[in-house]
Amino acid sequence: MLMFFAIAGIVLLYAVLHLAHEAGQGSRRVALFMCLSLASVWPGVMAFHELRGGYYDALALCLLMLGLVARR
Repeated sequence: MLMFFAIAGIVLLYAVLHLAHEAGQGSRRVALFMCLSLASVWPGVMAFHELRGGYYDALALCLLMLGLVARR
């Protein structure tokens, strides 16, 4: 179960990286700093920190970000 939420956290960070790359007009530096800033605060830590109930937040945030990344 813990591995599932770690994968959800990695997918969350990848989705943020993808969205920041698009929003930053192709700037890899902007995308990197956006991804690092999100990874350092609550949404990025929830998937990797064993806190009661925190894993479900990571899964919900991952699904929200995947909804933003989807084209249709």
